[in-house]
Amino acid sequence: MKRNLAVMFAVAAISCSDPIQPSPAPPKDTTPPVVTSVSPTDGANDVSVTTKVVVEFSEPVDPATVNLTTFKVLNGDNLVPGSASASSSQATFTPDDSLDYLTTYTAVVSRVKDLAGNQMLGEHRWSFTTVRDSTLWTLPAKYLMTGVAADESGVYVIGSTQDSVTRAWLRDIFVAGFGLDGKRLWLAETSTPESEGVCDIAVSHGALYVGRVFGTFSIPSSLELYVDKRDADTGALVWSTLVGTGGDCSSIAVDESGVYLVTLPYIFRLALEDGAVTRTLENRSVGGVVTVFHSVAVDNNSIYIGGTTSSDLVNERPDGAGGFDFFVVAYDKDLRSRRWLSQWGDSLLQVNPEVSLAENSGRLYLGGFSGTFLGSEKASVILAYHTASGDLDWFIKREPANPCIATDGSDGYVILPGTSEFPPMPSPFRVRPDSTVVWTASSPALFNDFVGDVVVENGTVYIANNTSRLLRYDAETGAIKQ
Repeated sequence: MKRNLAVMFAVAAISCSDPIQPSPAPPKDTTPPVVTSVSPTDGANDVSVTTKVVVEFSEPVDPATVNLTTFKVLNGDNLVPGSASASSSQATFTPDDSLDYLTTYTAVVSRVKDLAGNQMLGEHRWSFTTVRDSTLWTLPAKYLMTGVAADESGVYVIGSTQDSVTRAWLRDIFVAGFGLDGKRLWLAETSTPESEGVCDIAVSHGALYVGRVFGTFSIPSSLELYVDKRDADTGALVWSTLVGTGGDCSSIAVDESGVYLVTLPYIFRLALEDGAVTRTLENRSVGGVVTVFHSVAVDNNSIYIGGTTSSDLVNERPDGAGGFDFFVVAYDKDLRSRRWLSQWGDSLLQVNPEVSLAENSGRLYLGGFSGTFLGSEKASVILAYHTASGDLDWFIKREPANPCIATDGSDGYVILPGTSEFPPMPSPFRVRPDSTVVWTASSPALFNDFVGDVVVENGTVYIANNTSRLLRYDAETGAIKQ
């Protein structure tokens, strides 16, 4: 017992003389979380419409402070519906639905706290832009657009296919309709054992009119020339008329008086209701030894035909005229009475004229190639005529050569010079009635050096250039529309 008491006193003495010290408290965390990275990155383009928006912080954050108030994504001033969550140092915004194509979004994160309750300073804001919808204004790769027409309801294209399983060297033809939002509404394809080609398309009062040829192109006499009428909303065929044989078509126009189809030697008028041919006018009625038709336009008063001739049609051959000149002739709607005839040429060759009307300004424009096929002199020629008299108001020359031309119905028009035969690459430009060039647009990477057709409608320039995607430009500024 005495020994045990001694041990107890000894332990007590040691405990009192050398107490155990507690560990010092860790310093308090007063550092707020900081954003170290974001995804998509600030200024990113071509972002997937199914993306999630992710923020990485410098430290783990309190999940309770990550919500739709502290982490939001905006489309303009509108909040994007979605959910916000956090795991460790990462916060994620997940949209409820896919984002819109080709749209700039702004992401904002603020008031997020770390696990110690420290709130981030200020807000972190950044923007990104989603990818363009690759299906808009686009057909499958085998469909090559060569012609285009448009009205207030839609845009319509024609072209040919570039492949065939059994006859790789043949080309079938197609017609397709797009809504003004660029979504394809319908596609109608014609496939036969023979070769087929389309020459032009026009739209009027909810109907499409397509000129096409069928047969063996190496044997011109075998070619059959057709005009098809289709419903613009569905693409359904309304009627198809065999107009003639032994030639190709080059241009088509339509109004309430009928459908006008131009071939090199003829212009035909067809009835809107059933496609019956009601009038035929031969090129020799214009005069000359070698006189050929190329294009047609129509307004409330007249039919205008653009072509080339090697003869003096007006008994006053232009000074220094070359082998072929341009001419424009105006007829009444019945193609019986000539109203005026105008001829233009210089010392060079004039070919491939295309006419287009600006009815609101009373002008008719002709664009074509002027130059030498083998020489270095090549240019686009644009002539402006008064529709009432045929008087030439002005003309300009501009490189490169061989334009497609389209008016917007008022005082301006757009031409696109250049084809695969006459490089360089085409660049659209717009010219005012006083011949002032308003803008020259850039050519996107997918711009083929073959320009098939151009039309101006709804403030937009639509271009079919032998690719599977329709190109678009702003008619006022020349800016490329995605």
